[in-house]
Amino acid sequence: MLVVHAATSTRRGVTRQNHDGTRSIASSYTHFVAKAAKVMISLPPDLLERLDRVVRERGTSRSAFLQAVVRRELGWPDPAAFDAALDRGRRALAAAGAFESAELIREERDARDERDRHR
Repeated sequence: MLVVHAATSTRRGVTRQNHDGTRSIASSYTHFVAKAAKVMISLPPDLLERLDRVVRERGTSRSAFLQAVVRRELGWPDPAAFDAALDRGRRALAAAGAFESAELIREERDARDERDRHR
């Protein structure tokens, strides 16, 4: 399995093996950092060593790891906002009615194959 992380490394186009066996494509996070606030935090040396070990093992950055921790601790995304988004999606799809996705895919594939035969 290949996992693409949006803000995991400053190295461009580098693939690497993650601790869970997946492969990652590291992409520059400067695009995302330009919109982010910079903060300075203080950590005891032992905590910083543990943090660095974990981010190295996971193939990520301190910044990405700490962002994930803060989001998890703050309940991000906000449960109410998440529920509202689900409700909007359900309302938008309500008019579609019931359908079998495999049948739709089969129909599209058969139509494409038919077009290809007539070329």
